[in-house]
Amino acid sequence: MDHLGNIPEPLKAYTREIMKEYAAAFNREINGRAFNVQDSKYFAKMEFHRTFKGTDPEIKENDPFIKRIATLENEIQKYFHYANLTQDNRNISQEVS
Repeated sequence: MDHLGNIPEPLKAYTREIMKEYAAAFNREINGRAFNVQDSKYFAKMEFHRTFKGTDPEIKENDPFIKRIATLENEIQKYFHYANLTQDNRNISQEVS
């Protein structure tokens, strides 16, 4: 995204293309035709400068979600670490056999 810089037109074009792919991923039909971007409504806002302090209401209201996301990310990392260890143990067992 850095290569787009703060130039609005390439970012708008990029967003339109991404939304086409997003709509195609729904794998649905409407009246016998595939769901497409014209069947959806989306809003995109370009912000060139935005700052918040940790005490702003916009930040505070997200605290419970941030904590839950962190917990889920930690659980995912533990799962994949365990899965990799299990897979490594299977590979070692097969090599020994």
